[in-house]
Amino acid sequence: MTKTKQAVATAPELTVTVAGTVHYLAPKLSAVRMINSFAGGLNPAYRKVRDLDFDAMAQIIVAGAGLKLKPSEYDDLVTTIWQEPDKAKLGADLINYITVLLNGGRPIIDGNDVADDAGDADEAPGKP
Repeated sequence: MTKTKQAVATAPELTVTVAGTVHYLAPKLSAVRMINSFAGGLNPAYRKVRDLDFDAMAQIIVAGAGLKLKPSEYDDLVTTIWQEPDKAKLGADLINYITVLLNGGRPIIDGNDVADDAGDADEAPGKP
């Protein structure tokens, strides 16, 4: 008997805006692997965003958007994030992206925040 793969509805690309530049973050396994590599998992990445770790925020954007940046371009991205006036919105958008990744790349339909399992979902970015 041959097994068939069932189609899984994946979430559409999510967007984050940094200094007027829109980055399209795709919910893909390759992004999860890159985030796991630098943060040690999606939950630690979630906490880093919540704690306003600008390097982590940049790494998530790079992973999600599939960017290939030179070191100087990466430094520019981190600097731009640091200077971003609305870090709360940027953090919330990145946490939403991580939540979709925690849900296997599927959209969050029923309003249940997968990040609740991490115990930190009600905390706004930048608040311990």
